[in-house]
Amino acid sequence: MLLSQSIPSLDGGPDILLIVRTEDRPRPAGKYILGRDLADPRRLVAVLDDSAGFHVHLAQQYGLRPLGGGWCEIDHAARRIVLSDRSTQFGREPDRHLTVRLFSAAFPGYHCWHED
Repeated sequence: MLLSQSIPSLDGGPDILLIVRTEDRPRPAGKYILGRDLADPRRLVAVLDDSAGFHVHLAQQYGLRPLGGGWCEIDHAARRIVLSDRSTQFGREPDRHLTVRLFSAAFPGYHCWHED
């Protein structure tokens, strides 16, 4: 699955970009990160990429200054998304509710929540 979707910011700033890159399977899971785009520091970008071994790899690969991250599981059959945990390197993103809102907007009809 490859998804790239801009979602309007609640504060009137630039849209927030969500990128999801996972293998096509019923229950993909992997690390995600929220960060500032190095090319445009006003822009927030959230990335879930199940090929990343470490959150720092996501930051480097996608050109981000990390603000935090965690673990995401998508269950397509149950139509649910769970965000949990935190990055050992960067901690938890400053607003987990924002991250939940991003995934909810990109996956209409899915129940999205966070644990922890």
